[in-house]
Amino acid sequence: MIRSRFDKVPSSVGPDGRSFAFTQVEAPYEVFVRTGTDTARAIGTNTETRGTAVISPDGRWIAYHEQASGNRTEVYVQSLSSPARRQVSSDGGDQPLWTRKGRELVYRRGDAIMAAPFDPATGEPSRPVELFRRPASGQLSGNRTTGYDVSPDGLHFFIIEQQQRDRRATAALIFNWRGDLERALRR
Repeated sequence: MIRSRFDKVPSSVGPDGRSFAFTQVEAPYEVFVRTGTDTARAIGTNTETRGTAVISPDGRWIAYHEQASGNRTEVYVQSLSSPARRQVSSDGGDQPLWTRKGRELVYRRGDAIMAAPFDPATGEPSRPVELFRRPASGQLSGNRTTGYDVSPDGLHFFIIEQQQRDRRATAALIFNWRGDLERALRR
């Protein structure tokens, strides 16, 4: 258990089930990683705002966004065993996600969904390309969550979009969703 006086927003669990990443909600927000039984450690110097960190499928890398100056954020990747990092996005980006094999990072840049090939052996990202555009929405917790996901095969996206509604709020509780999802995917 990790205790401090600051709120924490969980963002990723590593493939070993023991490593995880979270954002500590303190100005500036900082990403922390805990691997195995180690204590949680910040991935940066706590001078810039970081968030939405995701651990790679092989458990060796972490991708996150960082807001350096103004409101512009960029996506970075770094080894869990080294503070050296590489910039993935080239003109802004946030909400990074790994594809299942860890050979590609996808992220949001405003309305655009971007993808950057990634070499897990060297940690080197390639030039990102725009895949498509959809309105950015669906983020929770002060935009510290991700409003979309990529399918395991990397070919499909699940994107939360806001709908125009009247002022009444509704909520739905869905049971046995995994079976429904598996049946829908077989179609």
